[in-house]
Formats: sequence, C-alpha cells, structure tokens
Amino acid sequence: MRYQYDSPEEAERNIAGFNQFADHVLSSGPFPISMSNHGYLWWRSMLSSDQLATLRSIRTPVLIVQGTEDRSSSTEGARAMHAALIREGRKNFSYKQYEGYDHSLNLSATDSSSECVFADIRGWLESAVIK
Repeated sequence: MRYQYDSPEEAERNIAGFNQFADHVLSSGPFPISMSNHGYLWWRSMLSSDQLATLRSIRTPVLIVQGTEDRSSSTEGARAMHAALIREGRKNFSYKQYEGYDHSLNLSATDSSSECVFADIRGWLESAVIK
C-alpha cells in the first residue's frame, strides 16, 4: 500500500493505532463498531483468518485483482500471496494489478474508469473458465 504521510512518525502512529485496534478486536468479545463499513464480526473474521491457507484450498481457477492505490488491501500482500502460490506450483491462480486504481477499482473518486478492469475480467473468464 502506498500511503502518504507527513513524516515517518505519523506513519508509525497510524500503524500502531491499527495494531491496537486489531489486538482489541482479537482479544475482546463482540462490541459495536463500524470501521471501513465493516462491523465486529467481519473484522474478527478477517484478522483471525489465514487467507493464504484459504487460497491453498481452492482448486478452481481464481483471478486476483488488485489496484495499486487500494488503501484497504495491501498490494504487496496480494502480490506476495500470488507469488507464494506460484512457487508452490499452483497454476490455477492469475494475478492482475491495476496501476493507480483504488479498492473499488476506480482511478479516483470522480473517475470510475473501470471498463478496462471489467474487460480484462471478461477476457480471463473466457480463457480460463469458459473453455
């Protein structure tokens, strides 16, 4: 993820704050929360699941789509998971990265130029799934 911070100290504070939040979710029972449009159960599930293990259990073709300006999912993490799967010889995973696109696969809040994303997904479906 590429976040713009005014200083390394600001970046450290933000990371520490998220880590405190994650620790609280994992160590507490349900509590009312809405962060990034997700509640306690979603956060608990995401923070406690091993996404790579989940992907390893999948045998059907999978397309992983990632925008480089996604502030909700780590671009580096997505690339690393895909690379790990490829190193393991898994051939059912494809990865497509979109430079400048956000979590909603838009170029910006005012420019939803996601037609190329949908065209790529359609092409992948036609070649990988609909044979």
